Amino acid sequence: MHTVIVGAGIAGLNSARYLAQSGQSVTVLEKNSKPGGRIATDHIDGFTCDVGFQLLNPQYPEAKKSLNLPALDLHAFSRGAVICEDNRQFMLSDPTRHPLALPSLLRECSVTDARAAYSLLKDRESTTFDQALERAGFSASLKRAARTFLAAVTADSSLECTPEFGRKLIYYFLKGSPSLPAQGMEAIAYQMADLDGVTICYSTEIVEIIEEDQRVLLRCSDGKELYADRVIIAGGPLESAYLLDSEVPATGDLTTWWFAADQRPTASTYLHLDCSDSPLINHAAVVSNVCPSYAPAGQHLIQASVVGSSDLEAEVVAQRVQRMFGCEGDTWRLLTCHRVSPALPIMTGRSAWSPTGKLAVAGDFNQASIQGALASGRQAASLSSSQ
Repeated sequence: MHTVIVGAGIAGLNSARYLAQSGQSVTVLEKNSKPGGRIATDHIDGFTCDVGFQLLNPQYPEAKKSLNLPALDLHAFSRGAVICEDNRQFMLSDPTRHPLALPSLLRECSVTDARAAYSLLKDRESTTFDQALERAGFSASLKRAARTFLAAVTADSSLECTPEFGRKLIYYFLKGSPSLPAQGMEAIAYQMADLDGVTICYSTEIVEIIEEDQRVLLRCSDGKELYADRVIIAGGPLESAYLLDSEVPATGDLTTWWFAADQRPTASTYLHLDCSDSPLINHAAVVSNVCPSYAPAGQHLIQASVVGSSDLEAEVVAQRVQRMFGCEGDTWRLLTCHRVSPALPIMTGRSAWSPTGKLAVAGDFNQASIQGALASGRQAASLSSSQ
């Protein structure tokens, strides 16, 4: 049996891996010139700038199954965040990993917040995570911090994702330390693309898929026609919807600015959340503090991210981040700005697509995360093998 996979993102590559292990003939067709899909990295003047701020949680079960984590040389952010309000800053951190953060945690989190956390975990009536967060009863500061952080994680300022998905995200963040591979997030895709027994064809765009009686026809943008016994569509939300002639699922956008600095703005290895009364961004971090290989020796790399496709001037963003870091007046230069659209599907609880006949679909549309993409790829491979 020959299976063609449309898309060499991590969902498609994971499908290819499982199918090849089962002895099937597998071809992956990718419209771009390299693997990874929405996981990509730009290398600019010696700096490593991921396309949109992304992290890998090494505690994802599917990452443990599908990736050689030690080979990625992961560097972890500190577990927690610095909350930047208009007139003060405070740290929320895991005291089991960062004992010095315990006084701040005790000062900021009341018994009421503990009860609210319990209510959030037990809530089965709310239909969105926004609603669940509102009902829980957190203090104003903690509620704003949670909204700011989770909005960036889900690419959705309204937090319209289901409460189940929101709770699952919190679980993974509590369990693991989000990390960066030493060579950038694209290292994940290149590792996954190193597959025995799998043919990957780059710069090959599929524009039409037709199910025939005994096989599936795939028509390329250059007019060539290919045939397969089974097809897994793993091209991301827009391409998959086009090929399935289906409604495009709701998606969210992200904008990330990358700055270079000669002086280190802060020694912090935490995310800093913009929780001011008039926030400009969601979060910022000195990425080279966490992963030094992201910047040349003697240089420092800063990221700032916001939900949506933003047209904010880089100078305005830099000034806000410098205020958050306490280094106002430093000279930074903009390396690049990534406006990623779509960045992620929004997890509304509505099923995006279901497999039909000889077609299966893989992607992060049922769980918008690396965990979800990898799991979907494995499941699509299993389904394709069983048909």
